[in-house]
Amino acid sequence: NTAYMMDNMLQWASNQMKGIGVKADDFDIVLLLSQEFELLQTLARQKEVKLAHELDKSILVYADQDMIRLVLRNLINNAIKFTPRGGEVIISARHDQETAEITVRDNGTGIPLENQHRIFSNIYYSTTGTQNEKGCGLGLHLSKDFIERNHGRIWFHSMPDSGSSFSFT
Repeated sequence: NTAYMMDNMLQWASNQMKGIGVKADDFDIVLLLSQEFELLQTLARQKEVKLAHELDKSILVYADQDMIRLVLRNLINNAIKFTPRGGEVIISARHDQETAEITVRDNGTGIPLENQHRIFSNIYYSTTGTQNEKGCGLGLHLSKDFIERNHGRIWFHSMPDSGSSFSFT
């Protein structure tokens, strides 16, 4: 977790200091997720949260693979962080000729309505997870920046005590 937060901070610092170029190429986002899945599955198992995906066929996208990897890691890590023991996190996707849409859905604590406007802002915002996990408050801002640099969009729906759903194209 510390290494992951450090990775986020270093990416953000690099982005701020010299700007970061998008190195877009074609890749299979389902394959990318499966490469990351075991690491994230270990984190979920430690917390006794079920982590599953509904991605069974290739979805080719044109984007910066490293940026998308960081976004996926961050969204899934956050979902695990805010889901209590016995909960679940599901990753799903849909696509058409033009766009792929990935969704990370949990049945965790949800985001209080009064804090939802802060989620993607560049103002430091972090809360502790269900087992007092800490964050650095940069992950969602960085994720939004990376998705927008790849000509996508990111959004969420959340209800307190019912969980959250984060999606991006």
